[in-house]
Amino acid sequence: MEGTLARADSVVVVGAPTVDGAGRASRTLDWLVAHGHAGLAADAVVVLSCDRHSAEVDADRVLEHFRSRVRGVVPVPHDPHLATGGRIDPARLRPATSDAFLELGALVADAFDARPAG
Repeated sequence: MEGTLARADSVVVVGAPTVDGAGRASRTLDWLVAHGHAGLAADAVVVLSCDRHSAEVDADRVLEHFRSRVRGVVPVPHDPHLATGGRIDPARLRPATSDAFLELGALVADAFDARPAG
């Protein structure tokens, strides 16, 4: 893991707006900081998979928690096509889901090293 993290330009951490999902994502960021990767943690993109939710969790508060810690947060809404599992057909995704993945791709690409390879 150290070799991979040493070469990484950025990381994507996936969680959910639930107690366990947000907790695991937050602990992942904590682990990065504790193990000398505070820069990667701060520059991370968090994806919140909103296929599960809980009335006991304030989703806006979860979003704000991660927005205060990382470069970007992308909530991916529930999508029946993704819920089936298996192969993804982009044409079957709801527009809001496609938009979320487009935003995610743009945020990840923003961190690409602009220096030429070699």
